Amino acid sequence: MNIVVDTNIFISAYIYGGDVRWITTRYAKKLDALFITDEIMNEVKNVFGRPKFGLSKEQFDYVITDIEKYGNKVIVLPQHQIGVVCRDPKDIKYIECAVAAKADCVITGDLDLLTIKEYKGIRILTAKEYLDIVNPL
Repeated sequence: MNIVVDTNIFISAYIYGGDVRWITTRYAKKLDALFITDEIMNEVKNVFGRPKFGLSKEQFDYVITDIEKYGNKVIVLPQHQIGVVCRDPKDIKYIECAVAAKADCVITGDLDLLTIKEYKGIRILTAKEYLDIVNPL
């Protein structure tokens, strides 16, 4: 599956672990293709660098290197840019990345994105919804 992952999911996976960590395991094992943009990575670096997470330089470097290692970088061209679709304009970067990458879904915990549910065939899913799809019981 082609996926775009919101920063809040990366935080959950790398800082807190649990079931959400399976998302990173899936793209590391090439079961999914992760797509990123420079704009998404700038946000990831900014958020992971916050003192409240208390990451050492080595831990910070590991997270960023891991995401960049497995992430397929895409460029959002003018034809991929969308108008205001969600309540928080800062979240549009995830949908635009998904459009540019022809992704199947955006995985997020952000209610501003989740209220959209779908954009041009790209599903907006919680981590649990995504994991239920890829690992049905």
